[in-house]
Amino acid sequence: MMCNFFSFVAPFVAPYSVYSIAGSKPNSKPFIVMTIYRPPDSSAEYFGKVKKFIATKDGRDKEFYILGDFNCNWLRPADPETRRLKTFCNLYQISQLINEPTRVTETSSLLLDLVIMSHSERIINSGVSHLGLSDHSLVYAIQKINAFF
Repeated sequence: MMCNFFSFVAPFVAPYSVYSIAGSKPNSKPFIVMTIYRPPDSSAEYFGKVKKFIATKDGRDKEFYILGDFNCNWLRPADPETRRLKTFCNLYQISQLINEPTRVTETSSLLLDLVIMSHSERIINSGVSHLGLSDHSLVYAIQKINAFF
């Protein structure tokens, strides 16, 4: 199997950590994998900047995978940051796959680490693995591959 890759850093990196890699496989749509760390004190315009970045990459003809620590609790849909993120997902018709807490302490259970993607029907399994290596758990998604590769 041959893949072509190129990487780019989002133009709004400071003070955020956003890295992306794009690639393509033969007989498949091109894809973009973006990792995000959104600091808890980041501004309300953060998701607007992510939207602009995705728009510059012409996401209609690409598969998107956005992974990372979004620092908004997906389990609390009434929170303003979570509402913004859910609006963003609806706008781009992308799905968030993780549904259990990824940061668990004695006093809280938060779902902060997300896997957001287009074409979620291609995922055969996703979830959380509590490894104990960090205060956050590992999130994963396993994608189907074409039989002829």
